[in-house]
Amino acid sequence: MNFNEFQQQYRLENPIYNCSCKLSPFEAAVGAFFLIGIPLTLILGSKEGTIAGFILGIIIYFVFRNAKKNFYKSWNEYENNNR
Repeated sequence: MNFNEFQQQYRLENPIYNCSCKLSPFEAAVGAFFLIGIPLTLILGSKEGTIAGFILGIIIYFVFRNAKKNFYKSWNEYENNNR
């Protein structure tokens, strides 16, 4: 199995990694901030919405970054086991 076949199979099994292939961790964090933080700020009328969006953006950044690390770790394990 080559890299592309392994990546396709891994993407089918891990939806978070599938989403992280389309977006970088930074893009996902900024998107979460704009989709959550700005509407909450307008609805609540204070800074709690901005803080919530910022915290969610940080969490999403680390989740996406971890998903990419797990993929490359799995690929290295697969490659070492199948030589």
